[in-house]
Amino acid sequence: WSLEYLSELQPRKKWRSPQPNLQEGQLVILKEGNKPLQWNLARINKVIPGEDGLVRVVEVKTAAGVFRRAISKLVPLPLPEFGQPSNGGRDVPV
Repeated sequence: WSLEYLSELQPRKKWRSPQPNLQEGQLVILKEGNKPLQWNLARINKVIPGEDGLVRVVEVKTAAGVFRRAISKLVPLPLPEFGQPSNGGRDVPV
């Protein structure tokens, strides 16, 4: 699982096509020097854009605290509902 799925989360499309900027509130996995199963889950608190306006560094919150990380060390989780309004419990049959 860790060798197949986690490696598919970060495709190797460097600089070939524009990628959407990371956004505040987005869930990510922090790539670190340890094994992929030990990577931490984090939420982006603040985005820090570079001179070109693209996000280069983010402030993330994990269970261990708040850290700044380069976006190259992050794997965004593919959550389809992120950034879309929810129904808020409406249309739920009772």
